[in-house]
Amino acid sequence: MLININKKFNSYAKNTNEFLSNGKDFLSFANFFNEVQKQIVELKKLKKKQNIIFVISDNIFRYWVNFISITFSGSIFVPLAANTTKKQMEDYFKVVEPDFIIAENSFFCKFKNLKKYQLTFFLTRKKIWANARIDFSIKKNVAILFTSGTTDNPKGVRLSFESLFGNAINTIKKIPIKSFDNLFVNIPITFTSAISHFLVSFLNKNKIIFDETKIIGSDLVRKLNSNNVTCFGGSPIQIKWILDNINNLNSKVSWLMSSGDKLSAEVIKDFKSKRPALLIVSVYGLTEVGGRCCIIYGDEIINNEDTVGKPISGLKYLICDNNGNEVNREKLGEIVIEGKFLFSGYINNKTLTKQKLSKNKFYTGDYGIKTQNDMLVVLGRKDQIVKISGQRVDLNYVANCIAKTKEIVDAVVIPLRHNRIGIIPFAIIVKEKGVKVYMGLLRKNLINILKPIEMPQDFYLVESIPRTGSGKVDFKIIRKNLEQFIKKNSQLDFI
Repeated sequence: MLININKKFNSYAKNTNEFLSNGKDFLSFANFFNEVQKQIVELKKLKKKQNIIFVISDNIFRYWVNFISITFSGSIFVPLAANTTKKQMEDYFKVVEPDFIIAENSFFCKFKNLKKYQLTFFLTRKKIWANARIDFSIKKNVAILFTSGTTDNPKGVRLSFESLFGNAINTIKKIPIKSFDNLFVNIPITFTSAISHFLVSFLNKNKIIFDETKIIGSDLVRKLNSNNVTCFGGSPIQIKWILDNINNLNSKVSWLMSSGDKLSAEVIKDFKSKRPALLIVSVYGLTEVGGRCCIIYGDEIINNEDTVGKPISGLKYLICDNNGNEVNREKLGEIVIEGKFLFSGYINNKTLTKQKLSKNKFYTGDYGIKTQNDMLVVLGRKDQIVKISGQRVDLNYVANCIAKTKEIVDAVVIPLRHNRIGIIPFAIIVKEKGVKVYMGLLRKNLINILKPIEMPQDFYLVESIPRTGSGKVDFKIIRKNLEQFIKKNSQLDFI
């Protein structure tokens, strides 16, 4: 299928409503699209029809103009964080070498050896959308999004126009977003979730505010109130911070979306009791499916708090055993996704592509269950579902129970090997500021919630849990931080 870009999106050039903001300044749809039009014309002057372009910027306006203009011109958009290190850049180049790099001058001062890749535009002030006409197949790859997963090695996920835009179009159909909404997003702009939020707002024609600064606890609620937002997109820990300060949240906020990691059922229930009118949208998404996969909210979430609902149109999921055979409902297995928004593979990594992508099915590496009413329950990564004394233990569930206790604001549970007992749950916790935590009392409070087999053998107090920008626990940093502790405790070791 071919798509005529300038015909399909020409109405944006006349739309003067506020669209993109950093919380201080904004661009209307017309301003934004005028910049896009001019840059597409410049991109068309390049010798190759399709170029791989690394984009590195902490300026949200330039970043998103680059995203739309590069994808609309038929080239390949590759976003990298503004604070990318030399080691990370070397790793990215090992995966794929770009044709060009678009970045601030400060970047090329730091990476002088990459100056030869610099792409600079001398943009005209004239509106030249007629010359920006592009017709291309929606199956054509337009982005490579890097993800490391559970390893240190970056994987370049190749996504088509249909993967990104098709996923966003069908996400709009599953969430309560309106054209008058003012969406606030507090995650790094290079993350797949940020791209999904942007595309949903772009296609839905609502205002979106991006703020990449780290905003914690009650400060987040104050930021939402000061920006007069009506909805929020972030991670489960951010949703919990909003819950903790729910009495101060502006009544204009009508819904909150949680993505990046599993939102606990307890948090959802608390919102229903404390602010019934506020909709909680729980999302299960993956870069390899172009953004969102399953979504649940509103009346559907009642009595289904443990699930992430059903897939968006265009995707479906299976629960499979280790041999790839589908298992019955309520049986544990690997979550396998199929549909038209799947990625086309990991760039320059045929081995991994063959392992994860087979016959239009993506093997996620996540464990889950299909309920009797076809809802998906995500139990986490394979390494977060462990067997202790022959019984299956969900470490994410244990962590959520600990974080639910009054004195604890955040928690993660990892499996360690004890030289006498075997595999044990080991809890890493963050306490409430100014509160003293008595481990014996904490354990006593958990006795009525956790099974004996789930009770952590020990609790390790830290100032903060290392997390990625999407809210997922960074287990690599946790492992590094625990190395000295493990060395001093001869009975314990990493698995």
